[in-house]
Amino acid sequence: MVASRFAFLTEAQFDQLLANGQRSQVRSDFDPLPVVKLFTPDAGATWLPGGIDPDAPDIAFGPCDLGMGFPEVGCVSLAELSQLRGRLICRSSRTCISAPTGA
Repeated sequence: MVASRFAFLTEAQFDQLLANGQRSQVRSDFDPLPVVKLFTPDAGATWLPGGIDPDAPDIAFGPCDLGMGFPEVGCVSLAELSQLRGRLICRSSRTCISAPTGA
């Protein structure tokens, strides 16, 4: 496995994102749930990556909302996110997402 070099991802989150990316390459019908919520505390942007491209472990994919009212599903460079700063110079942060439980 490739180790995470991004402070906003734990090793477990990175490993799960990478495993989801590998599964997505094998199964075109696989649609992974988000593993982590990444956001800018002072800019209103949010990313919900569900996987990482195994061939380019800097690229994550999933829903994103840049805070302008036009959310979309796409890819994002984790290296760029690690350098991103909002108006108050805050770094990108994360919120853990719990696995859904049955009712």
